Amino acid sequence: MASFEVQVKSDKRWILEGVCEDEQEALRVAASLLAARRFAAVKVIKETKGPSGRSTEKVIFEERCPPRPEKQLTISPLAEAPEPCRTAGDLARPPARAILNRLLRRYLDAAGLLPGELIFSYHALKRFMDHEAALYPSAVDRVATLQAPLLEVEVKARRDELFRLVEEAGFKARDAEREKLMRKATLDNPAKLIAAADRLSMPGELRDLYVQTAIARDLMGRRGWLGKLEALVGALEVELADHDRCLIDAFVADALGVPELIQDLLGPRPNLAMAMHALLDLMQGRPDPRMRGDSELGEALRRRLSSGELPLAQAAILERVVREVGGEQPLARNDPSREEDSFADLVVRLTEGGRFLGGPPMAEALTQRCALRYREGGLVGWTAALRSLALQLRDPLLRMDYLLILAEGPRGAQARGEIHATLSDLILACQTVADFLPRPMPVLEVLERLSNLQRCLEASSLGDELTRPLVEHIDGLLTDFLGRKGIMEGLDDPTRPLHERAGMLVSFCAEGPLLEGRALALARQRVVELLRQPDFVEAFTANFESPAAKQEALVSFYKTLTAAGLKAG
Repeated sequence: MASFEVQVKSDKRWILEGVCEDEQEALRVAASLLAARRFAAVKVIKETKGPSGRSTEKVIFEERCPPRPEKQLTISPLAEAPEPCRTAGDLARPPARAILNRLLRRYLDAAGLLPGELIFSYHALKRFMDHEAALYPSAVDRVATLQAPLLEVEVKARRDELFRLVEEAGFKARDAEREKLMRKATLDNPAKLIAAADRLSMPGELRDLYVQTAIARDLMGRRGWLGKLEALVGALEVELADHDRCLIDAFVADALGVPELIQDLLGPRPNLAMAMHALLDLMQGRPDPRMRGDSELGEALRRRLSSGELPLAQAAILERVVREVGGEQPLARNDPSREEDSFADLVVRLTEGGRFLGGPPMAEALTQRCALRYREGGLVGWTAALRSLALQLRDPLLRMDYLLILAEGPRGAQARGEIHATLSDLILACQTVADFLPRPMPVLEVLERLSNLQRCLEASSLGDELTRPLVEHIDGLLTDFLGRKGIMEGLDDPTRPLHERAGMLVSFCAEGPLLEGRALALARQRVVELLRQPDFVEAFTANFESPAAKQEALVSFYKTLTAAGLKAG
């Protein structure tokens, strides 16, 4: 029977770091200790006990650690309060891991660890807690200070709770690491890894813990960020359940939060604007037009991102774009004369297809970037920026969407008065439906887009008192639009058989885009005119041969009629 001691050299003497029952596990621990560069050297000793009880020892691995930079590691700045974790399991979820990726960036870079490796490896987490006497408490204190007001508790109480959750997460990882069935499971054979976890017959969350612990153990034995990402992307090549792909996706998101890895994937860029375009290309899985060729890993990653298989990884990239766009670093440092053009190009890219990419966080980031133009700081400069940015958007409906999206963010909430005033100016200035449109559109698309604007207004946090007049203004314009010669004929073609005309028009009233209002009432009036024509039933069923078919068509029509808010007769 053999066991494997992992020892580290500190102050010219060897100290026992841990004992493993599996050789590969011991070598992985040794590799992670080397990457952390906290000791002079690391070695693994194989101890074998013979039948007589005598033990023999053999050094199977020994390597000196590269010198560690003498600079003291510190936490990175964190201004906004992270989503509070309530359980130890919450620490392993993507939002918490994204915060770790930022807060502990310097430590993770020095240790060569992803957030998932830190959380799901007991050795890595214990080493961080024991050997980073200043960094660990500092990180917990920063998060506790930000979260305490949200939770309405004292900072000390929240700090103690976070210490408890981290300790509990470590114990869970330790228990998972001891499971013999999972020790040889690696990303080289992800199906076997998943099958081994399934054989444990554990509840869902605990089973996922064992899967993620096995993934973390595998990654800790791989050198370099690219090596880790390559193993993760390669694991996605096999058929896996969506839930299990999501577990791997979370580690890919961890990796794409590493600046050095992004630099390796995308190469150098002349300025921040070009870097943002490259990140957006990567997030959407598009080929990068500025790269002569992509690596096999880059191509495989883009393929997965393009297919929508990695939503967490896409969110991680988008989060970084939001932070950079909302920062103060120039977009075109290499050519200041291009700063305004670079911003305009970025706005166009983020509003492709008539939709606003990134929701409220991106809307606030772009507004903050635009506010850099103004000397006035604070809310004054920010409100000036939102009006300026709204007018910069060429699509009138997109301007209004931007303002409604902006109102839903925390910063936008402080400027809702200005947002409502700007939105009102834009909507009330439109005197015809055409004033809302960037180009001529088919009738149904016009109705859909303006009705969607009405719905967004009704759902907005601006409140019904402020948005109701705007909704009614749009309804009046839609009513005028439908009343114009030829518009209703586009929806109700008199040359068609009556059952087709009536069926399409009633379906439009029941399932179409229009909200309850004057425009919908006008469409219903058209149906009423059809119903009141002489011998409607005979005309409606004229194209049906059998009495049964006639009856079936009438029953279906009257059901749709009821759904449309109309009654026969």
